[in-house]
Order: sequence, then structure tokens, then C-alpha cells
Amino acid sequence: MKNSSGHCTNHLCGALLLAGCLFGRSDMKMNTAIATVILFAAFGYISAAQKEKEWLLVGIAIALGVLTVFILQQLLKWSGGAVANSSAIAADPLEQGVLFMIPFVVLALMADLWLGWHSAQAFFSSGLTAVAISSGAWMLKNGGHRLGSIIVPMIWALSCSAAWMLITSTLLMMIDNHF
Repeated sequence: MKNSSGHCTNHLCGALLLAGCLFGRSDMKMNTAIATVILFAAFGYISAAQKEKEWLLVGIAIALGVLTVFILQQLLKWSGGAVANSSAIAADPLEQGVLFMIPFVVLALMADLWLGWHSAQAFFSSGLTAVAISSGAWMLKNGGHRLGSIIVPMIWALSCSAAWMLITSTLLMMIDNHF
């Protein structure tokens, strides 16, 4: 690993800037964007721990996380119903939803470091689903449409979880084969 921590730091700073630009054009709060980047970077790092090119999986995790949360925000706006005129239409539910991912990152870290279980994909999928469902529940509680507030974000989260599993599995096999 040639100065991999330097690569990770540079990519993390770039991802924070990208997230700030992307979310700056939306109603997303900056602390939610930063939390998204950090949490997804942690999952990327846990998934690729002790591999040569872990920065690549960290970058992919950040990109997928930023894209996932941004599109989830747009889906929640679309399903806003009576809440659609509020300025916090998708910022507040996503802020709450992203916080629900923290326990899954902590559990993934504990499982990997303490117990030796390499199960980041399962925790990632569960955390992403929790983000979508808790955000959708907030929207539903505040007048959002049932289908758009719960079902559509859940399908989006499951699709992103499947994409994450396929990407990480493929990339880790390629790294093991010295791509």
C-alpha cells in the first residue's frame, strides 16, 4: 500500500466538495451531506479492508452514497403531497434518515475489527434500507403519499443495496486477481 491514507484523504476531501456542490443545489443540509460522505466512506473502507486498492472501493461507496441520497431526496420531494410546499420537504427526513445509518456503521466496524466477521455488505444494505424507510415514515407522518413515501424509497434502497453488493463483489474479485 503506497501512501494509501494520503489517497483516501484526497478522495474524501474531493467527495466532500462534490457532495457540497450537488447538495448545495438542493434543500439538503450540509451536515447531512458530510455525514453521508463519511458514513458511506466508512462502509467502503470496511468492505475493502486489507486490500491493495481500498481507496477505489471507498470512492465507489462515496459516489454511490451521494447519488443514492440525492435521488432519495428527489423521490421524497416527488411524493411530498401536502408537504410539498414546505422548505424542509426532503432535508429534515433525510437528516433523520442518515442518522439511522450510524448504528449500522458502528456494528459493521465492531463485527469486522472485534469479531473478525467481514459482513459490511449486510450492514450496508440494512442501513440503507433504514435510511429510506425512516425518511419515508417522516414524510408519511407529515402528509406525504403512502406509495411515494414508503414503497418507492424502499425499492430504491433495495436497488442500491443490490448494486452495492454486485459492485463490491466484482471489484474485490478483480483486486484479488491483481487487476
